[in-house]
Amino acid sequence: VDIHRLAWRDGPVRRLGLERLALPAIGRAGEPVAPLAPDVAGRLGLPPGAHLHLGCLDQLAGAVGAGAVHPGDVCQTTGTVLSTVCLADRFDPALAARGVVQGPAIRPGLYYRMAFTLSANLLDAYRREHAGDRTTADLTDAAAAVADDNLPELDAPASEAAGRPVFRGVRPHHAHGHF
Repeated sequence: VDIHRLAWRDGPVRRLGLERLALPAIGRAGEPVAPLAPDVAGRLGLPPGAHLHLGCLDQLAGAVGAGAVHPGDVCQTTGTVLSTVCLADRFDPALAARGVVQGPAIRPGLYYRMAFTLSANLLDAYRREHAGDRTTADLTDAAAAVADDNLPELDAPASEAAGRPVFRGVRPHHAHGHF
């Protein structure tokens, strides 16, 4: 996919023998795709003429929903991954070597830049492995009671293949709330 022209690249499509297949159109998140059939709109409780709009990856949707819609706006979201998304007015090919994913954003001339780690599920993994019968709510309450200074630092690799996340700077006084 050519993310600058929002089009399929001819060379790879031809080499893969896909030129005769009906590949879907490529568009920007939020663009209208088609009106919903009136019976479908009715079943969903939507007004006649409601449109289906193109979606996007969840982290970009979270950033847009949080208001990150201008160059320089940054949003951090969590789900399957912990992600930082920034909107930029230019594509920077050098960022790929640093693990930053880029793609077309919500308006022409904008790109999203996303860095992420697979650490989002760490709280639940920590709870299962180390916290006994404490619930996630118990651990959240314990974390709220901890001062922000002198916390262990999480070193989370970008992928599970790169290794397990570890905490650095752990001291004897650190308890569940610190993690």
